[in-house]
Amino acid sequence: MQDRQDPPAPQQPKTVICRSCGAAFSADIPNCPYCGTMYLPAAEATYMNKLEGVRTDLTALGEKPKEELKKNLRRLSGRLLIFGAILLAVIVTGFVLHGVKERKEAARDKAELRWQIEYFPLLDEAYAAGDWEKLGQMYDEAWEDNHPIYNYPHDTFCTFCSRMLYVKNCLQDYDNGTESASWTLTEGACLFGLERLRPMLPSGEYETLKELRAPLLEEMAQRFRLTAGDLETLWAEVEENGFAAYETCEAILKEKGF
Repeated sequence: MQDRQDPPAPQQPKTVICRSCGAAFSADIPNCPYCGTMYLPAAEATYMNKLEGVRTDLTALGEKPKEELKKNLRRLSGRLLIFGAILLAVIVTGFVLHGVKERKEAARDKAELRWQIEYFPLLDEAYAAGDWEKLGQMYDEAWEDNHPIYNYPHDTFCTFCSRMLYVKNCLQDYDNGTESASWTLTEGACLFGLERLRPMLPSGEYETLKELRAPLLEEMAQRFRLTAGDLETLWAEVEENGFAAYETCEAILKEKGF
């Protein structure tokens, strides 16, 4: 009786050792899965398989009828022509729009320069004459018309002249009953912000504005019966935040019956 032979065991895949990190991995993997180092035999086999796939695809393509290929090429050429025409139109339009924009900006800059040449001497006249109210009015008009008034050498000084003029108008509107006390005090408290502008002002301009501000602060204090403590509260808030909150002014006036 012959001994029965067992079937041969399945062959295990060959294992190789990575020359960089020393890890073991299957010989049919083109790169070490641990450090990525290429395993040349497996990489070469993978590359050859890909080449064979490309060759097969090209062979299959060559077997297509020539008329079908010509038809596909004509269709592709038509699409390329359309795409090229659209792209050219977009490029030309972009150049045209850019040119128009540049011409508009150049014309605007030229007009603004001409405006400065004509308007700044008028501001200088008011400044030299000490007509601070007129200076503030002219500054406001230029600002409302979107002119580059910020280029004026005394811009910061004019800004505060404009602010004082606005506070005067607020007080008049309050007297006429067209403005609330809380809002008038809120706007008036901004006059304490002169100290924040001091580093940007020549000493002479700062002293001038300080003198012009004094009667306005006194009028505001009398109008709303502000105490030294009230003024100190408003002063500290403007110094910290740049403005006095409406709620703060409202609370101060509420205690006084306004």
